Amino acid sequence: MTQSTSQDEATYTDLPVGEILKRTRMHYGQSPEDIESNTRIRAHLVIAIEENDPETMPARVYAIGFIRSYADYLGLNGEKMVELYKAQVVSEQEAATSKTRKNKKPNMDDHNGAPPWVLILTILVGLIAGGVWLNSSQQEREILIKIPNEVVSAQSDEEASAPEQGAPVKEAAPATDKKISVNDIPPVPEMLKNKIFGDDDDLSAESDKAPEQGNTNSEENDDVPTETEQKAPQKGVGKGDIILNIMENSWVEIRDSEGKRILSRVLNAGDQYYVPSRPDLTISLGNAGGVHLEIDGVKLKALGDEAQVKRDIPLDAEYLKKNFAE
Repeated sequence: MTQSTSQDEATYTDLPVGEILKRTRMHYGQSPEDIESNTRIRAHLVIAIEENDPETMPARVYAIGFIRSYADYLGLNGEKMVELYKAQVVSEQEAATSKTRKNKKPNMDDHNGAPPWVLILTILVGLIAGGVWLNSSQQEREILIKIPNEVVSAQSDEEASAPEQGAPVKEAAPATDKKISVNDIPPVPEMLKNKIFGDDDDLSAESDKAPEQGNTNSEENDDVPTETEQKAPQKGVGKGDIILNIMENSWVEIRDSEGKRILSRVLNAGDQYYVPSRPDLTISLGNAGGVHLEIDGVKLKALGDEAQVKRDIPLDAEYLKKNFAE
């Protein structure tokens, strides 16, 4: 990245990243303790990030991770906030280095009485060492600035290939063909998928029901799919499953009965996902008015108002139909 590009990023806004996060938090009526409860970032670290307090903030690699999670929770672009934070930190370091060089003046009185060749040799050594230091410092700054772009580029490549596995529904299609399951939403770890869809034994039991009804000899014809098997999708929306229609960008979090977080990320407008009806699961929304639900083809009213935070709503189809029917 060129020097002019880094300057553009550094001057993208006059507000520090911490101030942006603080104002957004206050806009939603959230306290540092609320942030800690929902993101697991300690309240005193939230304050340190907002106040840009280097004495209290953790190591830089942790600070970057906290800023990304904090921004995503507030519905901001976490990657953009991290890029802006890095640009601001680099700008501050450059300003401090420049100020130090200006204030550092050679004291010629210290060399009174020294032979001229000693002074000349000292100056030459200093120039060589300074050149090496400046070169290495410049390379370090360039690497620090390039890393976000390389990461964003890599993520873009991954997102470009993602539609083959779980593209959002954009055209009318059968409910069993284009719905995106929660277990397809990155970056939920593989080991947590069963927390949403149940144990493998439950899945196997459900998948065995279709052959029993459609073909009594399915065990003898595993390699040749019958007409019934061809019509039944391997992954689809079953009776009572809940469809999430994302109308506006919204932070969504799903927890189990023990309070363990299964999913926590910002879902984008226009996407569509489904989750099973599980009374032991709860959903929390950062923009309740931006997420509309649909159960068994019946659309429900919004779970709240625009930009309203709703917490711990049971993912129980009967409960939702009873309390949020249009």
